[in-house]
Amino acid sequence: MIDNFERDLAAALAYVYGPVADTAGTEITAWRHKTLSQPSQAECEAAVVEYQTYMASIAYQEKRADAYPSYQDFLDAQVKINSGDQDLITEGEAQLASYIEACLAVKQQYPKPRF
Repeated sequence: MIDNFERDLAAALAYVYGPVADTAGTEITAWRHKTLSQPSQAECEAAVVEYQTYMASIAYQEKRADAYPSYQDFLDAQVKINSGDQDLITEGEAQLASYIEACLAVKQQYPKPRF
């Protein structure tokens, strides 16, 4: 049996077929698609695997988005670098280096999954 099959069945069916099914536990209790037949147990399991794979593939994106430094820091560094004032240029270059370092640390902490 697939981990969390009962939890993910309704979402998986909606992901693959659209919002056309009511579920209770591991069973489809109502099927409302006008042209497609109700999926078999094997098709339901395949839908759950597809859905879980998709969700795992995007989970890192949300974690990264929350962890990245503010884009305003990047823009502020660019303004300083392009100001023409040597003190601001030096400050902006250091700020940009810190920003890049922080972004790379987030990428390492939340790597893109390989499927």
